[in-house]
Amino acid sequence: MDDIYYMKKFTCPVCENAFSSTKIKSSKLIPLKTDTDMCTYYKGLNPYFYEINVCPKCGFAFSDHFKHELRVNDKSSFLKIFSSRWKKQDLCGIRTFDQAVDAFEIAILSGQIVNLNPGKMAVICLRLSWIYRMQNKKDDERRFMKSAVDLLEKAYEVGGIDDDEDISPEILVYLLGELNFRLRNRNETVKWFNIAISRYSKDPSVKKRISNMISDRWLEIKDNFK
Repeated sequence: MDDIYYMKKFTCPVCENAFSSTKIKSSKLIPLKTDTDMCTYYKGLNPYFYEINVCPKCGFAFSDHFKHELRVNDKSSFLKIFSSRWKKQDLCGIRTFDQAVDAFEIAILSGQIVNLNPGKMAVICLRLSWIYRMQNKKDDERRFMKSAVDLLEKAYEVGGIDDDEDISPEILVYLLGELNFRLRNRNETVKWFNIAISRYSKDPSVKKRISNMISDRWLEIKDNFK
């Protein structure tokens, strides 16, 4: 590996296979801009390509933040449903766009089989929509953004955000407003931003940067609606 990449060690949550997967050194990432749904662009590199780890033995795919303790039945289901039919491939090296998409799609299927909670599934779908956005593939971006919205709504309804979750409750509600705006769902945009403003804009436990982001973005969207 050159000085940009490194190999990170993992143990597969399903088959317990030890393997290493490529990551980009954080010191090499130069942020250029961040979209209002928190998608960040970097100079010459795309760390989202490497956010999913795919076990080369059984095919189970999971994010760097995966902390879900899998039940024996879920492991067995994955091995029976997916691994028995999977054509083994190595996605642990430097990835092309197509390989990154493959990794995310396997992660979505993996999560569905082992009943990963909707908050974590939403993050995977949102990241994949960002990858498509960066390639200007608007239909695919929109498709996975819709999936992210559906899953975020489920997470909100069941209170499926834990302390170790990839997104906080205030970010979850903000994203529901922002993503619905991007999908041109005006009523849903208003609904979720109203919840975000009333619940989090003046909450002292919420970081000032986040509460300001919520308030400022709502002002921009209201101007857009006029």
